[in-house]
Amino acid sequence: MSNNQYTLEDLKNFKIAVLCGGTSNEREISLISGDGIYSALKASTLNLDVHKIDPKFYNLLDLKKDGFNLVFNTLHGRFGEDGQVQGFLDVLGIRYTGCNLLQSALTLDKLLTKKVWLQSKVKTSNHLVLTSQQILNNNQTLNLDAIIETLGLPLFVKPNLEGSSIGITKVKTKEELLPALEIAAKIDNQVLLEEFINGKEYSVPVLNGKALAAIEIIIDKKYEFYDYQSKYFDDNTQYVCPAELTAEQTENILQLAEQATKSVGIKSWCRVDILSNQQGEFYALEVNTNPGMTTHSLFPMAAKYRGMEYTDLCLHILLDAINNVEAA
Repeated sequence: MSNNQYTLEDLKNFKIAVLCGGTSNEREISLISGDGIYSALKASTLNLDVHKIDPKFYNLLDLKKDGFNLVFNTLHGRFGEDGQVQGFLDVLGIRYTGCNLLQSALTLDKLLTKKVWLQSKVKTSNHLVLTSQQILNNNQTLNLDAIIETLGLPLFVKPNLEGSSIGITKVKTKEELLPALEIAAKIDNQVLLEEFINGKEYSVPVLNGKALAAIEIIIDKKYEFYDYQSKYFDDNTQYVCPAELTAEQTENILQLAEQATKSVGIKSWCRVDILSNQQGEFYALEVNTNPGMTTHSLFPMAAKYRGMEYTDLCLHILLDAINNVEAA
């Protein structure tokens, strides 16, 4: 069947696995997202054949044997968003939601994403990269002053291949830099250092190439930045949807999110994190290819603003998968 011939009714013909949990550092969040998606699909009037599958306790090689032919992938982080599970499902011949192998591998790699963005004239923050070997084996030779001279203070230190703000440190003094580098180096082989963009933080969900809304994230003052705790568990974190911006700023931020998405080739769904400086200029930070679907999550919030309820969003994403929009 060619692209876009399937309708929602056709989803009844599929045995659907909601993949969640897994073994990454983001397991906990993935399970919460999976619960939400599973419950929504189960409660849908379509009477779908849907099952929740946790790869930590289920051998994914059995998916084909057990009759699954469609996957809602809500695994976060490594194995879920880095292209591994996508390649695995490609080999099994099972359709799945979200990005394909190439886009997933590219966008989980923050450094590679920045390289593509710079080539495509997508505005992003200044950065440097170090290897874990440079940090852990030769830290005496690290020129901390040169790093600070290039990026200024404060600055951010991040493991290159990690999500949900895991292993990230906001470095405010020279003394804090080396310990922060060591934390990130123990998580990943490459460590990204980024300049601090001293403004507001936004996230822009993008569905089928169209930015839904810019959401401003306002964290409690006890947090240095939008970290794991403030992101997923703190009810004091505020989300302003749509963000209170001028018409021109709104156009600029939505355009940046769409440009950032298009340049890495994503056609299904993703979320682009964006920072602004004091002058109100926007900088793309990173792309999330399996956005969270918890009660705190931003994609359902933006979809609702656009008139799409949580269940309808889940069904839309599944329909994109069987119509193979990424290959369109």
